[in-house]
Amino acid sequence: MGKRYSLFSKDSLMNTIAIFFNNQKEKATQAAETLQTWLEENNYKYIIENVTATSDNRIKKADLIISLGGDGTTLRAARLSSQYNIPILGVSLGTLGFLAEVSVDKLTEAITNIANDNYTIDERSMLVLKILENGKEIENAFALNEVVVTSTRTRMVMLDVFVSNNYVTSYSADGLIISTPTGSTAYNLSAGGPILSPKLDATIITPICAHSLNLRSLVVSGNDEVIIRPSNPYHFSSALVSLDGQKDINLTECNYLSIKKAKKTVKFIRFADFCFFEALRSKLKWSGKAH
Repeated sequence: MGKRYSLFSKDSLMNTIAIFFNNQKEKATQAAETLQTWLEENNYKYIIENVTATSDNRIKKADLIISLGGDGTTLRAARLSSQYNIPILGVSLGTLGFLAEVSVDKLTEAITNIANDNYTIDERSMLVLKILENGKEIENAFALNEVVVTSTRTRMVMLDVFVSNNYVTSYSADGLIISTPTGSTAYNLSAGGPILSPKLDATIITPICAHSLNLRSLVVSGNDEVIIRPSNPYHFSSALVSLDGQKDINLTECNYLSIKKAKKTVKFIRFADFCFFEALRSKLKWSGKAH
């Protein structure tokens, strides 16, 4: 299912857990306070940080990140995880979420299992976005779920798409989603895109409300580079690129975009009973049973 790691030494006092929580949610704040008390009682070192913190320098000292607050919080934590190569445990507070591994009532049991090496690591691919102007890179950023190009106005965007230097087509749409397999159950799914197993090495290109019935989602190799150019330069002057719905970058007429699989990955903690397809059935409310 995943790679085996030994995250904690036998002396738990030598290790540090980062509590990363959404301080704008009461349930997450309460869960963080409860966890903090439990960690102190069980002699764990810990760091506590909220999503509105202006600096993440303390997080890099941790051996494990515990995310409290939903998929949005976990996406923020995931970027820290990839930056500092720290495994992350997503915790559900009772809402729909594909990135959580355990419910909050099972959290202390999960930490004990991690301390006893009863877990695996599930590595998920990320996308790296490069914004180029006149052939020079002016900015880059990372996404776990998706990169989305849309207009800042109530108008469609017209985009030329290339895959590994091969012209694919020109999209006239409300926007374009470039998604990882992990992100296939997020915005991509809402836009009618396919669900991919996270084990696949692939990238999904999905138009948002395409102005042609013939324009559908396209799945390409994870090794392919996706290039997006404006069909007309002025179309990028009112365009916006968004990463995981959390980081927005305004584009200019001279920009074009390069999107490909990043070298960085996000390492999620998994336990023996994790099954992607069971998660799909549960979270998407699929009915039926095996006979």
